[in-house]
Amino acid sequence: MAIVQNPLTSLADDVAATRRVLDRQDGPTMLVGHSWGGTVNTEAGMHPNVAGLVYVAALAPDAGETTGQQY
Repeated sequence: MAIVQNPLTSLADDVAATRRVLDRQDGPTMLVGHSWGGTVNTEAGMHPNVAGLVYVAALAPDAGETTGQQY
């Protein structure tokens, strides 16, 4: 199990931090996000180690949809 500490400087930075953690996982990994982490999940979820995405009270944009479009 691993936890990503999102820098919260930008979506790109948060996704990069998540991908770095995913790179270190040994095999299939469930990516879980809460709130803003759901947006990060959607972007980072195409990583080859990701076996599934879990959204817990999270923003869950479709691919190509921005978080702001959900409101």
